[in-house]
Amino acid sequence: MGMRLVTCLGVGAIALLGATQSFAQRGFSLDAEPVPVSTVSDPGRPVFVDLNSSGGIRRVGVGQSTIALDGGAGAGRFELGGTIVGTSVSKSGRFLAVLVLVDGAAAQSGGLELHVLSNDLDLVYRVPLRHGDDEPYPGLSVDGRDGSVAVLWHAKGSVTFLSPSGARVADIRLTNGLHDIERAILASRADRSGQIALAVNEPVTDGVRSVAARQVRIFSSTGEPVSVFDLPSFALSSMAMSEDGERIGIGAYDVPSGVYQTTVFDRAGTELYRTDFAAESIEFDAAGTHALVSNKRRVAIVDHEAARSVMEYRLSDSSARSLSAALSADGRFAVAVVGRTAFDAGRFKYTDMQLVEFVRGSEGTFTTKTRPIAGTAETIRADVEEFGVAVSLDETTLLFRRP
Repeated sequence: MGMRLVTCLGVGAIALLGATQSFAQRGFSLDAEPVPVSTVSDPGRPVFVDLNSSGGIRRVGVGQSTIALDGGAGAGRFELGGTIVGTSVSKSGRFLAVLVLVDGAAAQSGGLELHVLSNDLDLVYRVPLRHGDDEPYPGLSVDGRDGSVAVLWHAKGSVTFLSPSGARVADIRLTNGLHDIERAILASRADRSGQIALAVNEPVTDGVRSVAARQVRIFSSTGEPVSVFDLPSFALSSMAMSEDGERIGIGAYDVPSGVYQTTVFDRAGTELYRTDFAAESIEFDAAGTHALVSNKRRVAIVDHEAARSVMEYRLSDSSARSLSAALSADGRFAVAVVGRTAFDAGRFKYTDMQLVEFVRGSEGTFTTKTRPIAGTAETIRADVEEFGVAVSLDETTLLFRRP
């Protein structure tokens, strides 16, 4: 099951469903086995975690209708009564938001429920969401401080902010454009403040199909405007906000003009650093001074305060791809999952998998180590324990634990 890491919700009625229901009331059982790895459909995005932290969600298995958690209160399985169509895990590991197409509801018919679960294995709240037949499923962004959620409707170009109890607190329209299923809203949340940065890839037809973002808007967790700044009318390939909310990284491209770039801005829109390729993934370290930017062919770590790249890795094999990458919180370590892809029997298969590790030494330079990962995505889970990959945070994520 693929995941969209952008967020969205409609301006239609959202009502809180009675009292909170515990896992036990919803078919929860202790010490449940995790979801079988055979459900994995791609090698996922690595995530570094702090082994010394306690109480966070350590593992989440996502099945068709089941969530298996390993959290602060133990392990368990939660049957959600429908098909899971979207998830969002807070960076802190305290909350998991799940979007469910309830049983009996036809696909894209509007019978959606949002479930927010905590690392204590409790259902924090559950609310119904309705969307139109011609809309993509909304995405989710959960606040790691209190479980509040921002839900973005891509086609409508609007966002709804929900409180920590699931009550609707704000509905904000991000665009004046007409309803368009090609529209996409990018979102990134600052883990410490809960602020969220939003940008809209707005479809534009001018002889060449292209999209233009034009603005980045920053809101508080309750939907109050914090900042806004303008962008060139390029398509966005990625966006990320630093944990303190002071830096925003944006990958952008424009095919007709041949522009491909990744830019780091401060929250006022002042440009701090720019690379010459459009990142598909951006991740800041905890201090916000370094950012990992990567696409299928390049992985780089930039120090935007010094305005330079401190590490750059280019794939020499033309048939290989960087499938995902991650940066540790202290900025000293980075990893990339590299391999070849082929489409077969209706799904992508991954072969010749490798784990590329980048380690910063005392002088600030990075050394690189490449380790093979045997087999396909399913065997990554079994084989990489010796490489430091311990558990999965959801079905498309590998969790990198460093002692």
